[in-house]
Amino acid sequence: MKWNTPIKINPLPDLINHRDQLLSIGSCFAEQMSLFFQKRKIRVLSNPSGIVYNPLSIAHLLENLLEERTVSREDLFFRDGLYHHYQFHGSYSGTDADTIVKKMNTSLESAFTQLRSSRFLILTLGTSWVYREKKKEEVVANCHKVPNKQFDKEWVSPAVLYKSLLKAFKALQQLKPDIKIIITVSPVRHLRDGAVENSRSKAALLLTAAYLQDSLPDIVFYFPSYELMMDELRDYRFYGQDLVHPSVVATDYIMRRFAEAAFDSETRNLLNRTEDLVRAVEHRPFNPDTEEHQRFRKKQLVLVEELMREYPALDFGEELEYFGGKY
Repeated sequence: MKWNTPIKINPLPDLINHRDQLLSIGSCFAEQMSLFFQKRKIRVLSNPSGIVYNPLSIAHLLENLLEERTVSREDLFFRDGLYHHYQFHGSYSGTDADTIVKKMNTSLESAFTQLRSSRFLILTLGTSWVYREKKKEEVVANCHKVPNKQFDKEWVSPAVLYKSLLKAFKALQQLKPDIKIIITVSPVRHLRDGAVENSRSKAALLLTAAYLQDSLPDIVFYFPSYELMMDELRDYRFYGQDLVHPSVVATDYIMRRFAEAAFDSETRNLLNRTEDLVRAVEHRPFNPDTEEHQRFRKKQLVLVEELMREYPALDFGEELEYFGGKY
């Protein structure tokens, strides 16, 4: 008896190796994907301007990165005691304009370098609803709790989303002919827009991804995060308490399916070997001074040192300090 609808996922024709550099941009699920990568020593830079939900803002960010545009004080606005930027997440906001401009530009400059050294770009599309600031008629990545009356909320059609991303993709392909772009649609439900509106939003994103893959089949690939959540994990037990975000178990499952489809055998082997290490780091002992725990710590330290010898390009400094020192 089947308890779900298995989804067949074909491997990418060009697989990711642990030596590759990745750039990941998109919704909060992009953050979860990057965290999975980082814990397992896959080198990824995630969201240089913070979380970005809609494809128009993602395309805008890609164009800025390709042209190496930076920000200035004139790009900021002041509200509720803080300086903000409409294209940056609130985690970049602050009380001193010069400080946050420097912080934003430092992040962008890291992304300039990462984009040019990455073979893979991972885009996680969250919603096709956008907010357009009325004065500048500009789609924003973050509203920063500015009153709704200052924005027009719009549903963007697949045709417009496709055109915007296609332009950015072609510019990126000219700079990096070997680039591979992996698109996925976030499984996070945007129910604040409404249940019907969320469904239409996701449908537009799915069509956009399909159009892009049809237009650029050699560089654009689709990974079905959304479909895995909707079909293989079709149960509220796989959601968090808010019934909107996938649970830790669901996210872990989706990422393991991603690893099967996107990573080469050498890298999948690395993931398997680091899995126990990830669990060990997350473990918090009740009594760290016991002999049993000291043996556990020494065992993990041996594994860390072994991995450092086999993978000298990867950074195990945090684990080395964690298991080599005293809690």
